[in-house]
Amino acid sequence: MMLFIHVLKNAAYRHGYLLLIAAWLYTISFVFTNYWSYSSSPQKVKNSLENYIATQEQSFHSIIHDSAYLYTILNNNSFNNEYLQSLPFGLFTYHINKENNP
Repeated sequence: MMLFIHVLKNAAYRHGYLLLIAAWLYTISFVFTNYWSYSSSPQKVKNSLENYIATQEQSFHSIIHDSAYLYTILNNNSFNNEYLQSLPFGLFTYHINKENNP
């Protein structure tokens, strides 16, 4: 047991600088990661949200401007489309019956 402790002490004295270098590298990588992450500044968060909203708006506009696609959605009660189900937003449609409305 004494030999094991002696070997550990000797290794720590001889190679202790490696432990310090590893700790510094870990600290620098932590600071670097937090500095470059998307949420490190309000401007980056704003840009990220604006890009997300713009992408969703483009998807929505591509759907509502395609009249053939809308006709299929509105006139088919059993409409099941994988593309619509894959979108992160939903669409709600309703039909106004003009015959019963005064």
